[in-house]
Amino acid sequence: MRRLILLFLILPVLLLSGCKYETYSLDDDLETGLPRLVVETKEPILTKTDYAKAQMGYYESSSSTDNIFGGAGDSLLDNCKIRFRGNTTNAGTKRPYNIKIDKKTKAGDIFSDVTYTYDADWNTVDAGGIKIKKLSLLANALEPTMLHNDICFAIMGNDIGSGQPTLPFQWTVNHEFVDLYINSEFKGTYMLTDRTSNIPKYLSFDEEQATSGFLLSIDGHYDEDPKFRTSAYNLPAMIKWPAYDDFDPELDDAAYSVIVSRITDELNEKETVLQSGSWSDIESEFDIDSFAKFWILVNLAGYSEPEVPLSVFFYEIEQDGKLYCGPGWDFDMWTLLEPENDLYLTDSWYYRTLLSHDEFKKVIKDYWKQLRLNGTISNRYENEAGFTETSGTPSEDEYLFADYIASYARKMGNHIQKSWNANGKVYDNRISFLNGQFQTLSGHVYAICEYFYDRAEHIDPLIEAL
Repeated sequence: MRRLILLFLILPVLLLSGCKYETYSLDDDLETGLPRLVVETKEPILTKTDYAKAQMGYYESSSSTDNIFGGAGDSLLDNCKIRFRGNTTNAGTKRPYNIKIDKKTKAGDIFSDVTYTYDADWNTVDAGGIKIKKLSLLANALEPTMLHNDICFAIMGNDIGSGQPTLPFQWTVNHEFVDLYINSEFKGTYMLTDRTSNIPKYLSFDEEQATSGFLLSIDGHYDEDPKFRTSAYNLPAMIKWPAYDDFDPELDDAAYSVIVSRITDELNEKETVLQSGSWSDIESEFDIDSFAKFWILVNLAGYSEPEVPLSVFFYEIEQDGKLYCGPGWDFDMWTLLEPENDLYLTDSWYYRTLLSHDEFKKVIKDYWKQLRLNGTISNRYENEAGFTETSGTPSEDEYLFADYIASYARKMGNHIQKSWNANGKVYDNRISFLNGQFQTLSGHVYAICEYFYDRAEHIDPLIEAL
């Protein structure tokens, strides 16, 4: 309810703060140091559901002539598509987009820092070689620096100072800050990301109809088909993968209905096990590692949306396999807000049941200790006993991972500064409702750094007392 009240108060500000002040074009040749994404539309971009045909070019810098989606000196790539996306942000002037590029392109050719990716046994996957076509452009009007997204994505999937991700998930979206131009007009600083629906390509889902896994969006918006409510926990689930056109030939209604029924039945069966099964039964159906990491991520970032639930994803790599939680998504203004707020996800959906088991609480406590001492957590598969033992006892003010995150936040603030300055000439750059309402990028970065230290200190005894 508190979130809805805040949203009601914020929407008028969002609509007004999107007002434009100046315009820039490609001819102005802005030098910001960020890659440049250039879109030329062949028809108007009108809705979130219908793609507009477009040409597209992606350049490593404002001075580069090498189009990543083509060859050096090539014209913009034909036959791409673009449409609006998002919910709250889509009401503003600086709107987010989904794009499809015509030519499958290696992730490593698009993103300069590809996220760590692992198979089920935690062997590293060459994610840079995975070819993708679906991308998103995030605007985050309510957190316009997009640093919350960048930092939380990096916590899950990039080395931000510890030699490996802070909270390594099997996969999280690749991401890159870019300058966006549409029809030669500068649209501002954006974050180019994978679409979450790319996950099957990175984790090698079996794309045969009978043995496919699935990707579900658990989200209270409940506004995309196919969708269903789970039987035991009444979760609003929308099937993101597989879709009709994920198979060749494309499925007809009857064949796809069988897949939807299979996914619905599988999730309902898992919920039955969670409600009434033993811990060993639960472990056989749920990837406890990912659910524990997601809980820590939510609590570290003060991330309120999953409690609704919003922006939660479940996936299963193969039919009747374990259910995974993740990757995390949509870290905007509802993160990094209240460092002294209490724990999240203690009485919400599956966590109400999981936290009734001492075994699950032990996983969380062990991981939290590793974060404090090592700046990262080790995966569950490094030895037969389950966890890598940590040595020593952390002091009251020892939060090594917060040191890494603070250093990373400062680096990324410097990285986007020039583009952010230009963005502020086009839109209202003020950062409202966040961290004491800092009005500058450097002030916001300072608030982010302080948040992680304060949040870690606050939740440390709460986790110990679980």
